[in-house]
Amino acid sequence: MRLRLVWIVMPLIGLGLAIFFAGGLPSTADGSTTEGAGPRADGESRADNGTMTEAGEASTTVLNRRLAGFTEGLVELLSQVPQPPSHEQAQAAAQVIALFNEFDLDAAAGLFEKPSIGHEEWVQWLRARVGECGAGEPMLVKDEAVRYRYECEHGQLEAQFSLSPETGKIPGLLMAARGVELAEPVREAAETVMRLYDQWDPALFRRSFSEKFEEEKIRRFLLDVRSKHGDCSLGEPDLVSVRGAFIHLQCERSVRLMKIELMQEDDRIKILSIRDPRPN
Repeated sequence: MRLRLVWIVMPLIGLGLAIFFAGGLPSTADGSTTEGAGPRADGESRADNGTMTEAGEASTTVLNRRLAGFTEGLVELLSQVPQPPSHEQAQAAAQVIALFNEFDLDAAAGLFEKPSIGHEEWVQWLRARVGECGAGEPMLVKDEAVRYRYECEHGQLEAQFSLSPETGKIPGLLMAARGVELAEPVREAAETVMRLYDQWDPALFRRSFSEKFEEEKIRRFLLDVRSKHGDCSLGEPDLVSVRGAFIHLQCERSVRLMKIELMQEDDRIKILSIRDPRPN
C-alpha cells in the first residue's frame, strides 16, 4: 500500500508545482499581473486538510479533490494566456510601421479606409520626434482590436487598430509616442485643466473647451475628482501625439491619468477624462 501511495502522490505533486510556477504571477495580455491564478504550493503539513488518515494512508477523496483543484487552476491559467494576433492583423501592423517610416498617400489608400493629408501630417510630427521604428510586438489582442508597441530611435511608438470585416482595411488608427515631450498646445490645454481644477473660472472654461461641454458638468466632474483624490499636479506624459496625450497626475491620495485631445481647428479641448493609470 505504501508503494502504491508513492506512485499516486508523486505525479500530483509534480502537476501542482508545474501549475504553481507557471501561474503564481501570470502575465496578462496588457502586462499586468494577478495573484492566485493557480493553486498555492504549500509545503506545510496541516492536520485539518485531511491529507493523511490516522493509519497513514492517503484519502482517495482528498486526492481527487486536490486533483480537481489543480485542474481548475490549470484551466484558469490557460484562459489568461495572451491571444496572438491573426495573420491579417500581423500583416497590417507591419504595413502600419512601414508607412510610418516612409509615408505614401497612395500606399496608405490600400491600408486605411479614409487616408488623408491630415493623417500624413500627424505621422510626420511623430516621426520627427521618435525617428525610424523597427518591427513591433503585440501588446494586446481584444475582440477585433490589436495594439502594437514599436521600438524607435528616440523612444517608443504604440498603435492600436482593428480591421473592417467588410473591407479588410483599417477604419481608424490610434497612434502615439512614449518618451517624447508634449506638443505645446497640448501642454497649454493640460495646464488650463489644472488651473480650473484648482479654481473654477467660467471665462477660462468657455475659451478652452469646445461647445459640446456643459460648464456645470465639467465643474462638478473636477470637484468630484478632487473630493476623491485631493490636490493634483501634472506629472510625466505617458503617451503623446500631435493633438492629444495621456498625462500622469500626481495626486495626494493616488496617481491618476488624464486623457486630453484637442480640436483640429482651434486647439480647444474636445476630449477630457481622468482615470486609473494604464497598465504598462
